[in-house]
Amino acid sequence: MVMLIAGSDAAVTPQGSALLKLLDLRAGEALADAVRIRFPLAQRRILVRKPFIRMQLNALATEHQPRALQLVSAGAGLSPLALDWCVEHPEARAFELDIDHMVQKRRVIDQVADTSLARRIECIPCDLTDAAACRRALRTAGWRDDAPSLWVIEGLAYYITQDALASILRFALSAHPASRAIVEFSGDQSPLCDSALQETREYHSLIRQIVGTHALTTVDLHALATTAHASVERCFHPMEMERLLGIDPIHHHPEESAMRIALLAPRTAS
Repeated sequence: MVMLIAGSDAAVTPQGSALLKLLDLRAGEALADAVRIRFPLAQRRILVRKPFIRMQLNALATEHQPRALQLVSAGAGLSPLALDWCVEHPEARAFELDIDHMVQKRRVIDQVADTSLARRIECIPCDLTDAAACRRALRTAGWRDDAPSLWVIEGLAYYITQDALASILRFALSAHPASRAIVEFSGDQSPLCDSALQETREYHSLIRQIVGTHALTTVDLHALATTAHASVERCFHPMEMERLLGIDPIHHHPEESAMRIALLAPRTAS
């Protein structure tokens, strides 16, 4: 669904665009159509979050260049993010983690990338609720805990418990003091204005019906950071994301969305 709504803008390199063209996205068509018709704020959040995450990744890599050399995408799905990153950073490696899609993703990457590029991307089937299994799988795939990493956790926090999310982050950020994590999540809905609250509830209900999942997780960022032994460097709401991206806003108040993107660091980082 997310790839269908994001469309061609989900990729920023020719290889990423080629990957999108080869994906079988039919399973998400019903939900994508419903979002386009009924949920304009949810559609905008998807359209904003992907370029904003890229912007933050680039800023973090510029701030500390060695971070660019290890990208970990937890809940990677079918996104071309890791492929695009390795195209743009010829020395980088990327590690994609997800319980589904990794076999398909591996096959498509091998079709659109040359051998030297494809071998720098690992597609790792892994249950992201099991942090110990993720750690073992990453290390087996060549991830180094003696070097900094950039972690992206997008579209995942809704579907696992806050405790499971904290376990991933605790592992992600404890390995190296220069590592950083970009986490997209749904925060407290109680401050939302009435129209945004109604759309959010209806949208989440539709996802539960189609995906067959439990109630989507709402994250308490302060509690998450405490449990994950992390510090919050920044937290952005969609109105700020639109402004920083330089696009015409449809959000005019923070209370129009519970979606947030936080930048997390190890608690000991300066």
